[in-house]
Amino acid sequence: MIFIILKFLKTLKPLLRKRGFIVFTIFLLTVLFFTYLFSTIEHTDYFTSLYWTIITMATIGYGDVVPNTYTGKILAMIVAFTGIAIYTLFISLLAERVASINIKKFLGLLSVNLKNHIILVGWNETSKEAIRELKIGKPESKIVVIVPHDVREPLLSDLHVIVGDVLSEETLRRASVDHASHVIITLDDDSKTVLLTLLIRKLNRNVKIIAEALSFKNVDFIKSAGADKVILSKGLCATL
Repeated sequence: MIFIILKFLKTLKPLLRKRGFIVFTIFLLTVLFFTYLFSTIEHTDYFTSLYWTIITMATIGYGDVVPNTYTGKILAMIVAFTGIAIYTLFISLLAERVASINIKKFLGLLSVNLKNHIILVGWNETSKEAIRELKIGKPESKIVVIVPHDVREPLLSDLHVIVGDVLSEETLRRASVDHASHVIITLDDDSKTVLLTLLIRKLNRNVKIIAEALSFKNVDFIKSAGADKVILSKGLCATL
């Protein structure tokens, strides 16, 4: 029996770390506790007591159910103040969550949930030209740009931006590389392009990979890594 209880508590451990879950649990237990007290003090059924507790905690107070005893009235004041405190906590947590999401989006730390999209990896003049060509030639395309550092460019204002290590599997997964239709690689190092191509091909066997090579002697290496097209200069998007 003890083993079962410990296993159950272990299962709940990840949930207990979440403040929202803790606040909701406190709210639920508080409602049940006040429902029981009001039912006992005012001799009402549990459903009516539950209705009164929720209405009072929300400080709505329709007045159709009211305490008739001094003890019940004291309880009503306690319930009202408790409700204000809990709802304020809920609102602050919600505001914090929204702010956190906006900050992560601003910093490029969010994940995207897209399919059949185009991922562009790297940030240089070739990247910028590729984005311009895509916006003109394929305006309906969903584009995700992975950059190694925070970039503030008007060109990226309407695109999904992921900031992170371009050779990291976690970064690629945040860009939903496993559901992408095309990946365009525009890095300033051919050795990194080879490694990135191998990693992308591992995560998505069917994606079309178009890579830029800085040196002609590295073209075959990049193709061997899994790139479908290797371009020495501009014109990457013409192959899409």
